Amino acid sequence: MEAEQERLARQAEREAEEERGRRRRAAQEDDARARASQERLLKDQAERIREMEAEAARLRMEVMNMTDKEREAEDESERLKREAAELRKGMESEAEARSRLEKETAELKKGLVSKSAVLS
Repeated sequence: MEAEQERLARQAEREAEEERGRRRRAAQEDDARARASQERLLKDQAERIREMEAEAARLRMEVMNMTDKEREAEDESERLKREAAELRKGMESEAEARSRLEKETAELKKGLVSKSAVLS
């Protein structure tokens, strides 16, 4: 009977050890699955970060292009303002010349009228 109890005790110990081994392996598998899941999450996050950085770089380039276009537009605006000022100045000079010519013509007509009055 004592031998039977020892055999049963050894069998119970073996079964308990097997159960601990199964639980240890199950825990290790759970840990491995959790690590794999965490690695997938980290990879996904890294990919999203790369995508966001690429989008940020694209937007920076777009802003730089807009800035270049704005600069070009400002330069064009300044050039047009200068041309308009030159045209205005030319028109004023032309108006002054026309006025001067009209005065000279009026004086000449006046002189002709005086000479024709003297001749008559």
